[in-house]
Amino acid sequence: MKKFLTILILSIFLCACSETKKTNTDEIIFYVEMTVNNKTSIEINDFSKFYQELVNHNEPNTLSWKFFKSGPNKVIEISRWVNSEAIKNHIRNISKRGALEEGFTSFVDHFVINKISVLGNTTEEVKEMLNNLGVPVIYKPLISGYSK
Repeated sequence: MKKFLTILILSIFLCACSETKKTNTDEIIFYVEMTVNNKTSIEINDFSKFYQELVNHNEPNTLSWKFFKSGPNKVIEISRWVNSEAIKNHIRNISKRGALEEGFTSFVDHFVINKISVLGNTTEEVKEMLNNLGVPVIYKPLISGYSK
């Protein structure tokens, strides 16, 4: 019985350790530089909270979505995606008849997107979709790394 309990406890411990070692080498990060579009700080704060909740609710493969004040009338958005498919889903969602079309219309009413830096390896299809947005996009491919 003592041997059985020892094996059971060891098995549980090993399973728990293997769960925490899951990594993602396909993560892609967007670093978006924006200017506030004639809105007050309160309007920007309220909208930023609304929009990140909208994305969180509709896009389960978005790992995070955060807005940061970066200067007078300047905002940085950092979003993290599981992979290129998650980005394609987001672009479809913000497009005409997409689930986030209305929210994105309000997004561009609140912010002027100056530049998007894409950190990580994206597919050619995603690059084409992003390049069609009419915003400067800079690609910075991953050399090495992972996310947990």
